Amino acid sequence: VPILGYRRRPYVMMSAVGAAAMIVLMSLFGRSKTSITVFATAVALCMAIIEVVLDSLAVEFSNRVILERATSASSDTDSVEASADTTISQVQSECMVARTAGSVVASAVSVLLLLFCSPRTVIFFACAGPAALCVLSLHFHEQRSQIAH
Repeated sequence: VPILGYRRRPYVMMSAVGAAAMIVLMSLFGRSKTSITVFATAVALCMAIIEVVLDSLAVEFSNRVILERATSASSDTDSVEASADTTISQVQSECMVARTAGSVVASAVSVLLLLFCSPRTVIFFACAGPAALCVLSLHFHEQRSQIAH
């Protein structure tokens, strides 16, 4: 469902803001197991939405690359199909590598911060990731959808 004519950008922005807000609230008001569970669940939901949207961008990118290769390739459909499978696999692999690398870096930074800061401060700093994603989503190149009135 497009929002203001965009199919992806608003969902990333709203979910990133939601995740950042829930992380800040968790750092400020997470005093019990229940409140921490509620905040962490809300963060996970927001991040899951972001992940679905970004995965759809990866699929769209793969399809665009496949289409470009198919139009420039010869009429050999077997090689085009093999190229399509390779492209999809490469994009999925690169996304997983980037996601895993980000998790490793975030874990290492969190451990280092724990040496100098309280756990609440480290949780507060965790909102930097979703906040940065919100800013980056402003640069998504997405055409406006035509909304029927």
